[in-house]
Amino acid sequence: MHEQLNSLRDAGGVRRISGRWVITAELELKTAAHFGGSTLSAVDMPILRDPKSQQPLLPGTSFTGALRSYLADYLSGYNSAKEPQEVALLFGGSRSDDHGDQSLVIVFDSIGTLPATRGVEIRDGVTIDGPSGTAAKHQKYDFEVLPIGTTFPFRMDLILESLEKEQDLLNLLRITLKGLFNGDLSIGLRKTRGLGVLKMKDHSCRVKRFDLSDQSSWLEWLCSDAEKPLERIANSFDDIDSALKSTWNSFEPAPFQDARSRLIAQIDLECTSGILVRAPGVTADTPDVSHLSSGGKSILPGTSLAGVLRNQAYRIAALVRQSQGDGDTWVESLFGPPADAGEKKITPSASPLRISESIISGGERMRPSRIRIDRFSQAVVKGALFDEEAHYNGRMRITFELRSSCKAQAGLLLLVLKDLILGDIPIGGAGSVGRGIVKGKGVLTLPDDQSFGLNANDNQSGLDDLIKAFHDAAVLTERRTLS
Repeated sequence: MHEQLNSLRDAGGVRRISGRWVITAELELKTAAHFGGSTLSAVDMPILRDPKSQQPLLPGTSFTGALRSYLADYLSGYNSAKEPQEVALLFGGSRSDDHGDQSLVIVFDSIGTLPATRGVEIRDGVTIDGPSGTAAKHQKYDFEVLPIGTTFPFRMDLILESLEKEQDLLNLLRITLKGLFNGDLSIGLRKTRGLGVLKMKDHSCRVKRFDLSDQSSWLEWLCSDAEKPLERIANSFDDIDSALKSTWNSFEPAPFQDARSRLIAQIDLECTSGILVRAPGVTADTPDVSHLSSGGKSILPGTSLAGVLRNQAYRIAALVRQSQGDGDTWVESLFGPPADAGEKKITPSASPLRISESIISGGERMRPSRIRIDRFSQAVVKGALFDEEAHYNGRMRITFELRSSCKAQAGLLLLVLKDLILGDIPIGGAGSVGRGIVKGKGVLTLPDDQSFGLNANDNQSGLDDLIKAFHDAAVLTERRTLS
């Protein structure tokens, strides 16, 4: 009998804990975000809410998945065939690894707080038919988003089973949290189109190391506040490096080589006319047609910009790749497969091109009235008086990030961006009456850190090489044939 009890004493194994790091911060949405919830709602895609408070909820699982992917990309590059072993060291075995270790990281669920004068926003989604430039039939839907300025408390605990690997684990955690706190990491729906960008609020990072082999430190952790464990016992900092070094003098930051290959273009645009990306009306005094805003600020959504750029890319690729007949495939390799592929069997995949959502600065919103004219009688159509509220004379900065691309893909993107800069691509609605005309300039940075200016007068050999690569590329039959 005693032998049977002894054999069951450590059934399943015992997790020894020598120490615990607690990291907290206040995160703020820099762009709108959608974290999916129940479908039982008046809108097609509602946000996830806490059942008790009905406030927006960001699950710890969403945080953990995004942080794990970021660390894997940083250490081994985008689309790496095998996850680096350092990732499993911190986050435990992957879903397919039946024998993986338990994660040393615990990320808590976070209940968000909406801005004081703002509520959850509703956006329209629509698929554009390429040839006609109009909305595709039965492809319109609406979804809820959290506005800019929504805040989320963040808490992560790092469990130390032994102190031998503490330095290595902290350095991996440091790289991961720098990505989150600096706004280099997005969470939720449509990350490739600018939604879900979180950034740490100034002076809100707190870190505390608990040595659980020491009785007083163990009791300090045990008696800490459950919701705000570090508010009274740890100082706040502006960055994770300062917080870690101040907390533990023995911490030695170790450099890691960033393995990510990225082409980045920053484009500054100015709208000389009004820009009008339609937003659904939610109050009685809303104009018939008004420009989209988030957190009280006019914005240019990455989804709208991606739609018009995709259509222009189809035109360019059809001309440049006419003899090869693979223009559509090149466009889909850049922007991702279309939402409605018809009879084509296409495996869904994320676009390697990320387009930011941008706040429109300067200018003003104006609300002129318009009428509809009968084309035969030239008289005003009865009941066809309506008003529009567009944003006029605004400026915006758009960031394009192309991940793990070949030169030919970069060449196609460059041709599209040149048309955008030259003012040949209207953005938003009512383009036929002069809305959405933008012009600008920018800077293109290649993966090897070479930079080129982008404007109407630039003609640089480095850019010509990219365009030539698109002209001369071998026939592309599927996205996976890219190299």
